[in-house]
Amino acid sequence: MRILEVSRYKNNFADHQLPFVTEQGEAIRALGHEVDYFLVKGNYIKAVGALKAKIRSFQPDIVHAHFGLSAITAELQSLVPVVTTFHNGETLNWHVNLMSSLMSLRAKHVIYVAQHIRDLSYFKARHYSIIPCGVPMDQMTIVPQSEARRQLGWSPDKKYILFGGAFSNTRKNYALLRDAVAQLGSFSTTPDSQLGSFSTTPDSQLGSFSTPSDALLGPFHSPSNPQLVPQLTNNSSNNSQKEQANPQSDALACSPTQQSSPLACSLSPDSASKTQLGEQGNSPLTAHHSPLPPIEIIEMKGLSRAECVLRMCACDLFALPSHSEGSPQALKEAMACNCPCLATDIADVRYLFGNEPGHWILRNPRKTHERWDGDEHSLDEMVELLKEALAFEGRTNGRERILALELSNEQVAQRIIQIYESVLKEFK
Repeated sequence: MRILEVSRYKNNFADHQLPFVTEQGEAIRALGHEVDYFLVKGNYIKAVGALKAKIRSFQPDIVHAHFGLSAITAELQSLVPVVTTFHNGETLNWHVNLMSSLMSLRAKHVIYVAQHIRDLSYFKARHYSIIPCGVPMDQMTIVPQSEARRQLGWSPDKKYILFGGAFSNTRKNYALLRDAVAQLGSFSTTPDSQLGSFSTTPDSQLGSFSTPSDALLGPFHSPSNPQLVPQLTNNSSNNSQKEQANPQSDALACSPTQQSSPLACSLSPDSASKTQLGEQGNSPLTAHHSPLPPIEIIEMKGLSRAECVLRMCACDLFALPSHSEGSPQALKEAMACNCPCLATDIADVRYLFGNEPGHWILRNPRKTHERWDGDEHSLDEMVELLKEALAFEGRTNGRERILALELSNEQVAQRIIQIYESVLKEFK
């Protein structure tokens, strides 16, 4: 079988397309099929001519479009049947939802990576499957935690939380994690001058996978209760490399009465390149508190897959407190590394975690899997979950869970090939 994968051209990736598109295509190729790629540049409608030329030269049996807008290009040709995958961005605003869901009516089969994406679509495909993107298990090489820390130069005396995205990505909701760790600092029994002592230690190598729709979603708003969150101050110089973030998430929430008596904050000795905590909402955070050891939040930004995996093996907790996700890829990869995980109750997180120990879910006040927004209890609930998660000893059975759900790249590829074969039977 010959498959042509169609997706949007991406400047910020080595092969100019999202990694999970490439990995899925290569997993299909590994099962004995021919796979090629077409990247949509510029206008989706104007790209139809180039796609037709590619179809005539490659002569695929199936065109597989990734994301609803790429399906516009794919569906405006009638030479080859189209299968479309909806990954999440299709439902984040009304006009993309309208165009994408209309295209789903033309597709021979639609794959939604999670049920809530179909539920949110204005028009719903009649022939569809729910299949999350798979995990490249061959790249999820588990390294013992102590060895992974040695390779990274991480302290054996700290607790490390790996945040599943860039701090500046408001959809990933760094503000909630940052504020919760700050609350843990407030439980210290040491003198007031030492409470909540923080130092920022950026790791410029870390990175995330984000979508063009990330900026559409706002940050978590911390509760206004003046007893909940301490004010933090810091006199360090700004880092010229920091990214612009939503100003609403710039600082830890506090009341005017708190601002007159901030907790003490300090920078580590090599602070020349450090950034002010909370000023842009994108600085790593180290909180010193009792009874827990010091906590450091590590940003995932600009990393290779191998670097991500090493940090997943080294950290104590992978945290994904997102407002919105499709079927979170980084979370599945952390599970495949047997890393303890904490996430908001969105998308297919509850399905992924099951009842496996070492996985924690933050209640969704909306009682839906479509979007998470906090209420007046969310910060306190996050603090309690963090206490429990950071006290967890050992690793998880997440890798076994991923395989049991048939979410390795090879297992997912086999399911997609069955869809292709079914479509071709009907098309002929």
